[in-house]
Amino acid sequence: MKTRWRYAVLLCLLFLYGVVMMRGRDWLRSNERERPSAFASVDEKPIPSVQRRIGDSRCSMATCFDFSKCEGDRLKVYVYPDGTHTEGDQRPSEAYVKIVDSIRESAFFTSNPSEACLFVLSIDTTDRDKISENFVRDVSSLIGNLPPQIWNGGTNHLIFNLYHGTYPDYAAEHLGFDTGNAIVARASSSAQNFRHGFDVSFPLFHKEHPIRNSIERSFVLRDKDPILVSFKGKRYVYGIGSETRDSLHHLHNPDRTPMLTTCRHNNDWQAHQDERCERDNEEYDKLDYESLMINSTFCLTPRGRRLGSYRFLESLRVGCIPVVLSDDWKLPFDELIDWRAAAVRIPEKNVLLVNDILASFSRSKIMEMKERGRLLYHRYFASVEKISLTTIELIFHRLRVDSSFSLLSNSLLPFETEIEGIRPLVVVVSAGERVNSRLQKAIERVAKIEGVKEVMILWPASRGSSPKGADFGLNGVEMEIVETEEQNDIPLEKIGRMIEEKSVLKGAAVLFYSDRSNEADAEVRLLEIFSQLPHTIISTQGIEYSAGSASHSSTFANVALLQTAVVHSGYLNRLSSFLPSDILKSCPVASLSTLVSSLSLSPPSIVMGQPIAHHFNLTQLSQCLDLIAKRFPLGIPLVSNSVVFN
Repeated sequence: MKTRWRYAVLLCLLFLYGVVMMRGRDWLRSNERERPSAFASVDEKPIPSVQRRIGDSRCSMATCFDFSKCEGDRLKVYVYPDGTHTEGDQRPSEAYVKIVDSIRESAFFTSNPSEACLFVLSIDTTDRDKISENFVRDVSSLIGNLPPQIWNGGTNHLIFNLYHGTYPDYAAEHLGFDTGNAIVARASSSAQNFRHGFDVSFPLFHKEHPIRNSIERSFVLRDKDPILVSFKGKRYVYGIGSETRDSLHHLHNPDRTPMLTTCRHNNDWQAHQDERCERDNEEYDKLDYESLMINSTFCLTPRGRRLGSYRFLESLRVGCIPVVLSDDWKLPFDELIDWRAAAVRIPEKNVLLVNDILASFSRSKIMEMKERGRLLYHRYFASVEKISLTTIELIFHRLRVDSSFSLLSNSLLPFETEIEGIRPLVVVVSAGERVNSRLQKAIERVAKIEGVKEVMILWPASRGSSPKGADFGLNGVEMEIVETEEQNDIPLEKIGRMIEEKSVLKGAAVLFYSDRSNEADAEVRLLEIFSQLPHTIISTQGIEYSAGSASHSSTFANVALLQTAVVHSGYLNRLSSFLPSDILKSCPVASLSTLVSSLSLSPPSIVMGQPIAHHFNLTQLSQCLDLIAKRFPLGIPLVSNSVVFN
């Protein structure tokens, strides 16, 4: 009986103890909430809850975007003026200056906010690590100073971010300010906090990344390299991101799978170094970083403090296949790119299986992935301009439900290369200044070509009034007369828009033809070649531009002339987003060749090697190429090819 009594008393005491402890905890919580902020130390003072929020987690294009601002042709971007909303001596980082400059110099830019569909801040939000020298303080206050009718809670705004969070957890949700309804283009995005179909997964790039680029030809793609897989980088000896990198030494083989790590990072690494650090640091300095990647088939891209890594783009650039060891990382532009064709993803828990997995890839698969990776790099990532404008185009693509070209297609070109049946053909005939029978003969000739859907006649003002209503005996073939100021004017943008407006001309080839052309059956031969090479320009004439000079060469050419030439109409619709309108108007030939080489990484195909007409202004073309070259600090993106005479 006494024993039962003792147990009953003990149970009562335990129950009372639990009640007291629960109430104590509640009191502590309420006291913590009511404690004045002045009592919080600098280290423990939390970021206010409103600043923790990265917009509304429920945001989508349907709920947080105003489509009425983007109706018709209003796909323009407004960038807030510099200096108006910055604080003190806080200057934008080099990376953000390049982003903003590339947008301002693009065809998307407008200086009138009432014309804009999308808005970009002049406030640098790329680095939100509060211990970084590029961290901009009081962003919330700076945003509060923006015109409220334009900011509008962040609606239709695009915010760029490269680095989020800070030591020790580098929390992805900590940008330090409320982004409201804005779209966030962010590097190192996690699938856990990414708003699919709204935010943009952005690539991580160095501040030295060029604002524009040339086509690099120095990297040779091989299906078998001396090294299977390699890594050279920091081995975090403590903190987030250290576990995966700390396991890489198990994969190390100095000849076939070199894994070079260093413990040297931050100022306190020696306090945390382990027994491997000294040896690792010595081995680390023996091999060059870029040389190691160039000679490797695969390049490890493990997570660091954040999910993203510079190595991802660096690997693609040199033709090394990136191997991603970063769970939940949203790869750059994955809404646009199927990365399975160019990269390998391995779960972090399988890090010790990396060598075995990669050794199973066939040589043909390796070559295919390398080529795809290099093409993706040059199309989307080779410059800050390409990265920034791809981000904008991706957002605008969401608005173009009736777009004739899908950015989400497997093609890297601005059109589909395959087409069912006979490809429609648009013939653009340049009329001379003098009235004679040549124009009529030229039109009759091209009208007989199979697949011709429309003939456009470029009519210079010096020839006199255009014959509106005349059909030139085309017998049912559509005809348009496009008036030009001078004989050599080729309004490529206008031609592209006219073609795009007609669904029957979708995917059309465009044959440029002059009433002075005298090559026998040249147009037929060009169209035959175009059917095999729709991604490049096919022409009977070309010039070679090198070292600031353009000249006619009988052996090589990197610029196609348009007296008799064929090109896919899809390229014409890309010109306005590639070069300013004033350059496009005065330099159509140079602009088109530069665009095609830049997107296709291919040279023009010059066949028959016809001499240049006496009236062609080679000096003006050279000046145009000089003007375009100034926009590409690393060199104009032209590719040379041999001239074929037969």
